[in-house]
Amino acid sequence: MNDILTPAVHRPLPRVLVAIANHGMRNRRFLDQLLAEYRAMRRYDVKLVVHSNVPKDLGDDVEVHVGLPSNDPWSLPFAHKQLFAGQRNDHDLYIYSEDDTLLKESQIDAFLQVSRVLPREQIAGFMRYEIGPCGRKYFSGMHSHYHWDAHSVRRHGDWVFARHTNEHAACYIMTRAQLHRAIDSGGYLLPPEKRSYGMPETAATDPYTCCGMTKTVCISRFDEFCLHHLPDAYWQTLGLEEEAARHEIARLMSYASLGGGSPMGPLLKSPLLHDGDRWNKWYYETIRDDILAAVPITARRILSVGCGHAATEAALAACGHQVTAIPLDSVISATGEAKGVRILPADLDLACEHLNGSKFDCILLPDILQLAPAPVGLLKRFRRHLADDGSMLVSVSNWNYLGTLRQRMSKTGRRCLGCLAAANGAVVHRTTRSLVSNWLEQAGLPIIRHLGMPHRRLHKISRWSLGLANEVLCEKLIVMASR
Repeated sequence: MNDILTPAVHRPLPRVLVAIANHGMRNRRFLDQLLAEYRAMRRYDVKLVVHSNVPKDLGDDVEVHVGLPSNDPWSLPFAHKQLFAGQRNDHDLYIYSEDDTLLKESQIDAFLQVSRVLPREQIAGFMRYEIGPCGRKYFSGMHSHYHWDAHSVRRHGDWVFARHTNEHAACYIMTRAQLHRAIDSGGYLLPPEKRSYGMPETAATDPYTCCGMTKTVCISRFDEFCLHHLPDAYWQTLGLEEEAARHEIARLMSYASLGGGSPMGPLLKSPLLHDGDRWNKWYYETIRDDILAAVPITARRILSVGCGHAATEAALAACGHQVTAIPLDSVISATGEAKGVRILPADLDLACEHLNGSKFDCILLPDILQLAPAPVGLLKRFRRHLADDGSMLVSVSNWNYLGTLRQRMSKTGRRCLGCLAAANGAVVHRTTRSLVSNWLEQAGLPIIRHLGMPHRRLHKISRWSLGLANEVLCEKLIVMASR
């Protein structure tokens, strides 16, 4: 890698092998845009290879490799690995990309510059964004349970880096030395299959998840490490708006400054769950209409224990409630503060000190009991902050939900749910209505009502059963209890 980074007058251009996965014809217009970008590069000698399931004519300067690594059509993104391994000594840089994620020449420059100062076991990575109405950016990599690791902030040379738990950006760059290390680890040339992510995402993240190296993002040059997902297809459901993302970046940057404070959290140890698993606690949760409907109108003071980016809490505050929240960590808390929610430290002991005997009309525990090492103890701890006529509102994932039951019956689903054993020492409880009821009773909180909202596609069945089938129709269990 040093040869690439050291300027030399007569040294030839760095040789770059680019592999792009392109299935069928649906994304042809995006593929053409990517190829045009690579063809326009002047500081690199680029070789273009497109992996496809069918023959294509993409021009004389593009090699089209036709064929799937396995019988599964989703295995196509894995095809580039054998290509890279076979040419491991022929190029200086190796770039893999899905066919709709745009990488620019200046971003390759930035990768090489920061790679000078990174430790050997770290690879500079990227974050994807989309563009919504009025040109606003939404960072699609920041969604659901993924989040910045507040304790990962490090200064290397002149720049600051941090790790985001979502390793997927549909594109990665490795130097020749990093590729050799990945192959030698034994984790790079694994057969196509789902691991922590779906199959396409697994192919794009294996260098970080299976090869003993870690993806890190240069947050002090953040814009240079953001890639445009050209279809702009997910911003409404997965994208974190740019303003909120900037608040988090600013908070991370403060930890690299003298006197900038120390990171706090996570509030609960994150289990090693699969992407999309219902037991994940979402940092970027959408507004929970079921919780909004369950909160008593008379509840003036509300405490939320385990707040993500405060979408539901801000909605409650907009309705006139006084909302206080204990965040999942001190980075995600920056978003809640910007929304006007009173945020306490991301530490249960410190948060309770700040509460100093305060009483609340309603205390929310949104999807954290299933991850709490001692659920009854946690309930008792906050019971003392409940007003005499107040209510405790608990939300958890439902182990008996129809979707989970189907998952439990399939081989793939059983393997996924098997991770609820949480091999990293975190706790994951298979929460059911009876288990949560038992916890509340042990904590001295008699149950008032079960308020689970059936999945929208199952409302008719709920009405036909007069609500008797709701225990299997609700993806989330919501239970209200009192002192």
